[in-house]
Amino acid sequence: MNGGVVNKEIKFTKDELLHEVSDYPERFSPNVILRGLYQETILPDVAFIGGGGEISYWLQLKGLFEHYKIPFPVLVIRNSFLIVENKWREKIAKLGFTTDNFFLPEEELLNRLVAKESKNETKLNGSLTGLESLYEQLKSRLLLSTVH
Repeated sequence: MNGGVVNKEIKFTKDELLHEVSDYPERFSPNVILRGLYQETILPDVAFIGGGGEISYWLQLKGLFEHYKIPFPVLVIRNSFLIVENKWREKIAKLGFTTDNFFLPEEELLNRLVAKESKNETKLNGSLTGLESLYEQLKSRLLLSTVH
C-alpha cells in the first residue's frame, strides 16, 4: 500500500506512514469525520449548540462515540431566522404559500404544490380498491385455467 500527499509529489509506503504517525503525531489532524470525537476526547462538552446542519452532522457520529465509549454531548438546536427578500415573498405568495410553509418537510411541500396545481383528482381513494378487486379476479381466473 502506498499513499501520498494530495497535490504533492510526496509518497509514503505503509511502514513510512506508520513511522511518521508514531514519531510526529502533531503533523496529523483528524478529518471532518473524526473531528467531533477528537474534540470531545480532549475537552468534553455537556452540550453542543448548533444549527440544523451541524446537528445532523453530530447525529451521524453517535455510533462512533458509542464504539469508543466517549460521552456524547446533548445536542441543542440554536434559534435561527430567515430573511426573505420582497421578490421572493411575492413569488411565494403567487404560489399560494407562506414562508412558514418552507419549513415543512420537502415531500409535504411538494404534495401541497401538486394538489394546488393539478386539475385532476390527486387522491387514489377508491381507485386502489377497484384495482385490487380486478387483480383478485384475474388471479382467480388464472388459477382456475391452470387447474383445468
